[in-house]
Amino acid sequence: VKNKMELAVGIAVGSSIQIAIFCVPLLVVTAWALGIELSLNFQPFETGVLLVTVMLVGFTILNGESSWLIGAMLIVAYCSLAAAFFVHKDPPGLPRPPSLPPSYLCLVLSCVACVT
Repeated sequence: VKNKMELAVGIAVGSSIQIAIFCVPLLVVTAWALGIELSLNFQPFETGVLLVTVMLVGFTILNGESSWLIGAMLIVAYCSLAAAFFVHKDPPGLPRPPSLPPSYLCLVLSCVACVT
């Protein structure tokens, strides 16, 4: 299995997609069953972060090669996004559901995607 970059990338990206596709409906149904309002109405910040992460993964796997420096840059990017979610406040004019804002859902999904 050594030096099989295409296989490793396929497994990592494929499992991330499978978990994201499974987790989102599961969270929505669970919130519905518990009576929690869960909105998937992502605000511009969450949408932008999702776009940046998709582009980052795309550029990372584009040439099919990897090094420790690319891995270190991905870890720094992940920590930067986590810090951005920690300090982010939505403008007061944007509507938000009263419980479980989508930014937490987006952060959870990005954590799950990075772990897998």
